[in-house]
Amino acid sequence: MNKAPQHASQIRKTWAGRMLDDLVAGTGEGSRNSYLTSLLGKLLRTGCNGMTAYELLQYANERLQPPLPDKEVNTIFKSIIKRT
Repeated sequence: MNKAPQHASQIRKTWAGRMLDDLVAGTGEGSRNSYLTSLLGKLLRTGCNGMTAYELLQYANERLQPPLPDKEVNTIFKSIIKRT
């Protein structure tokens, strides 16, 4: 992986920056559900469109090894979207 430009490391990381880092970092097999649930909550708190959050949730899931089945990701999404 390429090293980040030096100037980028001097910028104060915002909440959104930490959330984006979480989106790309992923998690291990044993915590995929809680990771995606937490990530979705963070995405929705940004105020983004629900479909944008869903697409990013799918992106995050695709990066997991192994990814959760689509049915499980959809269940997470439906469960959290009902609470908002």
